[in-house]
Amino acid sequence: MTYNSDAWLASNYTYDPATGLFLTVPAAITVPAASAVQDPETGVWTVRPGTVTLQITGTI
Repeated sequence: MTYNSDAWLASNYTYDPATGLFLTVPAAITVPAASAVQDPETGVWTVRPGTVTLQITGTI
């Protein structure tokens, strides 16, 4: 399992193999703030949302 391409510690989540229930602990996933840029010529604003990637792999 990786979080933003880094190995994610088991202390950040719980998993029940009997039910398949996966839960993260509070505040384990934090999303950075969005950014906004205004085009100086057109005045158009572009907003880029903050993102994270959580990749879970395994066998079903």
